[in-house]
Amino acid sequence: MLAVTGANGHIGNTLVRKLLSRGENVQVLIHSNNRHALDGLEVEKLEPPMGMVIDESLPFEPYRTIGDYGRTKARASLEVLKGVKQGLDAVIVCPTAVVGPYDFKPSRMGQFLIDFVKRKLIAYIDGAFDFVDVRDVAMGHILVCEKGHIGETYILSGERITFKELMVILKDISGVEAPRLKVPIPLAMTAAIFNAMFYGIINKEPRFNKYSIRTLLSNPFISITKANSVLGYSPRPIRESLKDTIEWFKENNRI
Repeated sequence: MLAVTGANGHIGNTLVRKLLSRGENVQVLIHSNNRHALDGLEVEKLEPPMGMVIDESLPFEPYRTIGDYGRTKARASLEVLKGVKQGLDAVIVCPTAVVGPYDFKPSRMGQFLIDFVKRKLIAYIDGAFDFVDVRDVAMGHILVCEKGHIGETYILSGERITFKELMVILKDISGVEAPRLKVPIPLAMTAAIFNAMFYGIINKEPRFNKYSIRTLLSNPFISITKANSVLGYSPRPIRESLKDTIEWFKENNRI
């Protein structure tokens, strides 16, 4: 048995065809997109894990971080750690994607929920991420002050959910039908370029960009073990957060 990674890419699928023509048994590791490249081929298909596990053992690496926001946070964290070595009494908290009430701006996620309920969404993309309630993040900050160890980092995550699962929950909560059109990733990335240009002209923040798409595609599994065992941190289910957020937007005439 021969294994080919990236088998649905241009080189990969051509190599698979050559191997099959030579009578080889082929096992392929594929990305979720462009599966049609292997249609009709007698291969054993495997998919990679949805994402890597992220915990506090991973270092802050600004040069590997996607997006200006993430890079500035990583650089700031490194400066805090330098300060700790010089006697600074500080800890670092790293929340995942935040959702919840009291979203006055609103945030990009908050605007997404508003658009969903107002039936302004016409499509979605594949992907997943970890979402955490802003109230749990606030409580996590308090717990870190009370129980955290100087110089340590604590991830304040919530619940990992795919965007398709998110749509199902939102439909159940709001009674609004979820969009059925799934946009291919290459098309979404292209649209993000023009989207950024358009919103730049009208001086508004775009609803989505290349950074947000790449974030969803990272599909990470984020460990809560350290914050739970050391701090007693225990976030609520994402369904509760989404329900409370939509209710808050309604009470504040955003929906």
